[in-house]
Order: sequence, then structure tokens, then C-alpha cells
Amino acid sequence: MELDSPPTETLSPTPIPTPTITQARAGEQLIIISDFHNRTVDQGYNISGRIEEALASEIRNNQLLDVRTIVISQVLQSKEEAQELLSQSKAALVIWGEYDSGRVVVRYADQDGQRQISQELQTPGDLPVLINKETPNEVKALALATLGQIYRKDGKEKKAQSVLQLALAQK
Repeated sequence: MELDSPPTETLSPTPIPTPTITQARAGEQLIIISDFHNRTVDQGYNISGRIEEALASEIRNNQLLDVRTIVISQVLQSKEEAQELLSQSKAALVIWGEYDSGRVVVRYADQDGQRQISQELQTPGDLPVLINKETPNEVKALALATLGQIYRKDGKEKKAQSVLQLALAQK
């Protein structure tokens, strides 16, 4: 007696989902803040959330209705990744960086290139103050300055002047 072999089923591999890139809407200035690379062993800080909160508050308080901020969970590792995200999203600005127990490095990518600021700590105990207060304020000033330049290039002189004044007013 011969047994019938069970039918064979061909399984196709499960496709790996590709991340959806949020894109700037027409007439919108999108600021993307990537999660920061944490190089510390025992400390975790939500730097991207703190930066987004500071920017969103300033944007809301000054009624910059055409500006939107988002945080993405992706940790950018290089300027090439940041430029690719900037291009795909049509964002005005991408902010990313890293931190450890001795410093915080914030990097910016916009249509004019890339910049970075590095904030060194006197002691590891200074990290919470730097992350909670100084870094968000400094990033806010630089982001507003970048937006001011974008408005100026777009011929929106009055708005550019207003936003650049906000940038200069940051402490």
C-alpha cells in the first residue's frame, strides 16, 4: 500500500516592512528630530523628546502655523543617513546626535549642509542639567535661526525677521 505524501506548501518569506517616511506637506516647514544615540551604560535620557517639546512650545507660542515637529525612533548614524531622510521627507531640518556621560553632540542637516554643536561636561553629574535645559534651548535657537533663513530664501522677509528675532532672544 502506497501512502500519499502530503501536499507541499511553498512559503514565501515575510517581507520586511520599510519604515514610512513622513513628508512635509505643501507650504509646511517640517522639523524631524531623531532619537539620539545613547553611548552611556547606565543612563537613558529622552533628548529628542525634550528638544521637540522646547521647539513645539516656541512654535505654538509664536503661532508659526506652517511649522511642524516630529520625533522619529530611528537613530541616525551618519550625515549620509540624515541627508537621505532630509531628501525623502522634504523636511526643512533634521536634528540628530549622540550623548555619553561626558558630552552631548547635536547635529543638524538642512538644504545648506550640516552643522554640529558639541557640549562638554565638567562632571558627569552635569549631564541632567545639560540635557534638560541647555541642549533644548541651544537647539531651539539654532532651529529658529534655520527657519528664519528658509523664510528669507522664500521671500518671506517679515516672517524671517520675526523668527530670527526669536532665535536671537533665546538665552
